[in-house]
Amino acid sequence: MKHYYKPSGKFSILSILYFLILSVTAFPILGVIYAYCIRYIPFVYINFLIAAGFGFGLGLLINIVVINKGKNRNPRISAVLGTLGGAVALYVHWAVWVQLVIADGTPDAGMGQLFTLVTDPGMLGEWIAKINEVGTWGIRNNAVHGTFLSVIWGIEALIVIGISTLISFPRAKQPFCEQDGVWFEETVLPALNYIGDTPKMVAELEKGTVTAFDEISLAATEEKDHSVITVYASKRGDCYVTVLNKKAKITDKGKIEHTDEAVVSYIRLNQSLKEQLLKFQSHTTTA
Repeated sequence: MKHYYKPSGKFSILSILYFLILSVTAFPILGVIYAYCIRYIPFVYINFLIAAGFGFGLGLLINIVVINKGKNRNPRISAVLGTLGGAVALYVHWAVWVQLVIADGTPDAGMGQLFTLVTDPGMLGEWIAKINEVGTWGIRNNAVHGTFLSVIWGIEALIVIGISTLISFPRAKQPFCEQDGVWFEETVLPALNYIGDTPKMVAELEKGTVTAFDEISLAATEEKDHSVITVYASKRGDCYVTVLNKKAKITDKGKIEHTDEAVVSYIRLNQSLKEQLLKFQSHTTTA
C-alpha cells in the first residue's frame, strides 16, 4: 500500500480544545434550535429530514473546526468526536424539548426547570419516560406512545449521531504534511472525460506509468458522464490524487442527476504525472 496515502494517526490537543469549546457553545445552540423545530413545526412527517439536517450541520461543524483547524489526522478519534458531538447536542435537545413540553402544560415552568433537566440526567430520563407513556403527537387522531414512540426516537437518534459521525471524519483521511504541519494544498480540476477502463488506469498509476493520463481530456459538458480529479500537493513536492467518475442519468422528472463512482483515492503521483494533470489548472479553483 506504499502507493497510497495513509494518515499518521496523530492529533493535536488543539483539536480537543476546539471540541470542548463547541460542546459549550455551538452544540447547545444547535440543540436548542433543533428542539424548537421538532416541537413546533406541525409537519411530523418531515421530522426525520430535520434530524438529518441537524446531524449534517453538527458533522460539518466538527469537520471544519475540530478536524481541519485542529489538524486531527486520526480518523478513528475524529469519528469518536463526531459521535460525541452528536450525543452532546442531542442531549441538550432532549432537555430543551422536555422543558417545552412541560411549559405547554405548566406555563410557570421557568429556566430553573431547564437547568435541572440539563444537569440531572436521571430526572431528564424520568420525564422522557412519562412523556413516552402518553405521547405528544398522533397519527390519524391516535396518540403515538410506548414502544412505537421509543422506536421512532431511537431512529431519530441514530440519524443524528450517525450522520454527525460520517460527516465529521473524512478530512482526517486527507493528505497532511507532517514536516510542515499543514494540510496538502487541494486543487479540484475541471470536469474531465469519463474514465472507462478504471482498472487499467489504477494499475498504471500504481506503477507510475507516464501514459496513465494520456486519454484524459476536458469534458465537453458536466451534464453527461464525466470524471472529477482532485490533486493534493505539498510544498515539498509530494503529490496524491483522487479520481471520481460521475455517471449521469435522467430522473422521472426529466432532471439530470449524477451517481458517484470512486476510481481511486489518495494515490501517490510522480512528478511527470503531476505535471500532466496540472496543465488543466488554469481552469480550476484552488481550495
